[in-house]
Amino acid sequence: MNRSRSQLVLALVLAAGGSIPVQAQDALPEGLARVEMERSRQCVDVLGRIEALEDRLEPLATRSERLIALATAVALEDRASVEPLAADDPVEAELAAWFDQDLALATRYVEEQDEALVAQRNEARQAMRTRLSEALGAVQAEADEEIASAGSLTSSVGGCDGAILIRGAVLEACGTVTSPVCDAARSGEAGSPYRFVDAPEDLWQVEEVRPWTSPAPLGIMPDGQIGGARTMGYARIGNLTLTLAFAPLLGSRENFSEEEISHFQAIIDSAGFKFEHPEVTFVPALSLRASAPEPLAGETLYLLHFDEPNEADLLWSGPAGTGEAVQPTVPLSPRYLARLSAGHPIRFTAVAEDPDGEGGEMVYSVQFTPLNQSPAASALVGYMSEQLASDLAQIVPVGGR
Repeated sequence: MNRSRSQLVLALVLAAGGSIPVQAQDALPEGLARVEMERSRQCVDVLGRIEALEDRLEPLATRSERLIALATAVALEDRASVEPLAADDPVEAELAAWFDQDLALATRYVEEQDEALVAQRNEARQAMRTRLSEALGAVQAEADEEIASAGSLTSSVGGCDGAILIRGAVLEACGTVTSPVCDAARSGEAGSPYRFVDAPEDLWQVEEVRPWTSPAPLGIMPDGQIGGARTMGYARIGNLTLTLAFAPLLGSRENFSEEEISHFQAIIDSAGFKFEHPEVTFVPALSLRASAPEPLAGETLYLLHFDEPNEADLLWSGPAGTGEAVQPTVPLSPRYLARLSAGHPIRFTAVAEDPDGEGGEMVYSVQFTPLNQSPAASALVGYMSEQLASDLAQIVPVGGR
C-alpha cells in the first residue's frame, strides 16, 4: 500500500462520515471473539510446551552461570570465589589443576625472575580460557537444540506470553492437553501467573498506557550493542500491544542505498542537525511494533497518524493480516519532529477497505498517551542536534581506530 493511496482511503473514510470511538474499548471489534478464543485454545498447548522447555533449560542455565563464574575467576586469579571445585567435573578438575600450576609458576618467577615463566603462565591461562569458552559454547549449543526442538512457541494468531486468556476456551482445550494453565483456569485463585476473563468483551475492556520514557545518551549496552538515545511510548488494549520508539536510526552506510542515504541527509540538513561520519548514516525515526499478526475486525489496512481521525496527519500505512507483528520504521521530517516534540497525540488505526479500494471503514483505533511525550521528544531532538555526532564518534571512531 503506497502512501498516496493510504491518504486517499483515509480521506474518503472521513468524508463518508466514518467515525471512531474516543476510547478503543467502546466498540468490540467483530472478529475479536474468534481470534481470542482461538488464541486461548492454542496457548494451552503452547504454555505447556514452554514450561517443559524451561524445565529442560534450567540445568543448562545453571551450568552456564557456573562456567561464566569460573572464567571470571581465571581472569581475576581468584580461586576462592569458585571454591569448592568439583573433582568429578572434568572442567572444574582441569581448572583446579591450572590454579595449582599457576601458583607454582608464580612462586618460581618470584624466586628466579625468569621471563620464560611469564610466557608459560600466559600460555596456560589462555588455554584455560579457551577450555572454558568451548565448554560454554557446548552448553549454548545444547540449549539451542532444545529450543529448536520445541518448535513454535506462539499461537498462529499472536503471542501467549503475558496474554490474557478466555477461561472457557482454556478449559475446553484442557480436556485433551496437559498444561500448567489448566489448574489456574479451574481454580480461579489469586496469585496465578496467568490472567483470565470470562468473555471476549471483557478482554476489550482491559486497557493500559504508559508515559513516554526519558531518553539517555548513546552508549554501549551490556550486550555490547549501541543503545540509548531513545524514548518509548506503550499502549495495550486486550492482547493488542503497541510500542512506539523515537530514536536515531543509525547504520553502516553500506547497508543503505544511495537514494536512502540522500533522503536521510536531506532530512537532517533541513532539521539543522550537524552529522558527518564517513561510515555511518543517521536519520531521526519512529519505530512501531504492534502485536497484530491477524486482523481483529476484518481490517485490511493499518495507519499510524497524529491527532484524532478527523484531523489525521498520516505517518505510515501498511497491510493487515500478514501473519507477523507490524514493525515499520519511519524517518521523521522536521514537521513531524515538531509535532512529536509539541506532544501531538499519535494513534494506531485499523481500517477495513472497500473491495474496490476506493474507501473503507475505521474499525478501531488506539491512542498513545501524550504524557511526557513533549519533554522526552524535545530532549532527544536537542541531543540529536548537539551531542549525538560527538558521542557516536567516540563509540565508532572513523576507520575503526
